Amino acid sequence: MEDERDIKMIQDLPVTLCIRCGKQRVVVSTQKETINGSTIITTLTACPDADCQKKVEDQFEKERIDREKFSESKFPLVRGKAPKVAVKAH
Repeated sequence: MEDERDIKMIQDLPVTLCIRCGKQRVVVSTQKETINGSTIITTLTACPDADCQKKVEDQFEKERIDREKFSESKFPLVRGKAPKVAVKAH
């Protein structure tokens, strides 16, 4: 009975489209786990066009690297510690 509910939940997932080509994404894998008594179902989808999916993954990786660079430049760490900030006395 529980497996039937899981299948129904997966079937009821909204249609997602590839951000690059607009094709309907397909379910690659589904993982079910229980955390603190709550059932969590994670569904991984991908573009059916392997070349397109690779380009999307490359784009996301580039964006991740850019975010890390920005974060590091905005919040530099010195030997693993946050920089000291001067405080003015009023």
